[in-house]
Amino acid sequence: MEFLDKLRAQLRTRLDERAAKADELEALLAVPASEERSELNELETTQFAEIRGVIAGIDEETVELRARITEMESVVAADQEARAEAAHLGEADATEARVSV
Repeated sequence: MEFLDKLRAQLRTRLDERAAKADELEALLAVPASEERSELNELETTQFAEIRGVIAGIDEETVELRARITEMESVVAADQEARAEAAHLGEADATEARVSV
């Protein structure tokens, strides 16, 4: 299903973006660590908060995307099951018609 594929692609994109931000955060924290500081300076604190905010926003979006994907997978599975059942019933009806002739 094309829509489901688009949702999955969107989730992959957001997860890649999150990973990039996590790498950015790690690099930011490496500076004070390399200088053996246990506190961030003012600029680092601001950058840390901004990056964490972006990551939190992505996390919220991915929760929503996963829910939509799960819902669509259920819709697709139910549709496939209904079609298979209809096909099976159609075959049974055809067999019954031949037997009763």
